[in-house]
Amino acid sequence: MNTSAPNHPPNAPDPLAVALAKLDPSPHGFEWNSFMFAAGRESKARAIMFWRAVSGVLAVIAGGLALALFARPSVPVYVDRVVPTPSASPITPAPHPRDTDVPGQAPAPIPRAAP
Repeated sequence: MNTSAPNHPPNAPDPLAVALAKLDPSPHGFEWNSFMFAAGRESKARAIMFWRAVSGVLAVIAGGLALALFARPSVPVYVDRVVPTPSASPITPAPHPRDTDVPGQAPAPIPRAAP
């Protein structure tokens, strides 16, 4: 005799099927839009964290520079400058080559700039 067979008549409905038929189906829980939104948010999480860190570091640097600029004491700065004064013996300019011509010779030509 087969002991694994259920003890019910062959035309009777299966008790598992009857129990499943009494259950209500659960509502549809998968939302495609929220799934795609979450995927996009997760894909940019590293980039957002990077830019938040960069902006935080820059804010700290800007605060430190502002503190250093406005909190420093005002110290007068003395600058020593050398002022030229006229000397007692004036410097004579060198004679022009035209003034040193020998008498009786043709005057030296005046150099001209190349065109």
